[in-house]
Amino acid sequence: MSILSHIVLSKVVLSKFEPVKGEPFCWIDYSSSPQYLIRRGLAASFNTKENYYTPEVEEYLSRTVETHINQLLDQAPDISDEDIVVFEKSQDMAYSYLEALISRDIAFHKERKESPSEIVMSLTTIMKNEGTLRKRFNVSYLVNQSKVPFTLPSNGIIQINKKALICPISPRVALYFYNSTDNHYKYVDGDDLVMEINRIAFRQAFTNKCSALICSEKSVLDTLKDEFLSDKQQTND
Repeated sequence: MSILSHIVLSKVVLSKFEPVKGEPFCWIDYSSSPQYLIRRGLAASFNTKENYYTPEVEEYLSRTVETHINQLLDQAPDISDEDIVVFEKSQDMAYSYLEALISRDIAFHKERKESPSEIVMSLTTIMKNEGTLRKRFNVSYLVNQSKVPFTLPSNGIIQINKKALICPISPRVALYFYNSTDNHYKYVDGDDLVMEINRIAFRQAFTNKCSALICSEKSVLDTLKDEFLSDKQQTND
């Protein structure tokens, strides 16, 4: 039986970036350099490959990651709520999500001799048993209260100042991994600040040779692309 595997990002997360369920999101195709074409994609088929993972790994990812995404979103604070609430219930699910993203990285798969399924199972097991991410990062929500949506790199991770990781799970909510003992919800309500996070995501996706940067609003990608091409032209001049 053929299985259509989502290689890195789960269908559940991708679906949150569809403007309306079943309608396409937009994404920048970095392989289309120098034009950097903006294309449209659907959660059901984006970055998929038949039988990339075994049925056992598909079941494992579904059980440990995908079924928890909606729970993570449900437990996130309401974006209109100004209260600061301690983040506790969702920590294990958040770490499992990041472990899965790291183990599903395509570049990592190309470097190893093992199959993608073997890599996912062995690496997630090691990280869980050794508490690798828990020792390095605390985790909380980053709630977007601005008018600008988060973008989503095709590897699922935005690195900030080498000390923090932002993993968007919807245009309005991200998991925030950081080096601090503070475990409260973080709010970001400035359009400029969210756009700066998106600029970092754009540059990192380009530098790390990610295949795409996804957004629910084409206008955001248009702005990021125009800024990038303008900066590139000035550098060449």
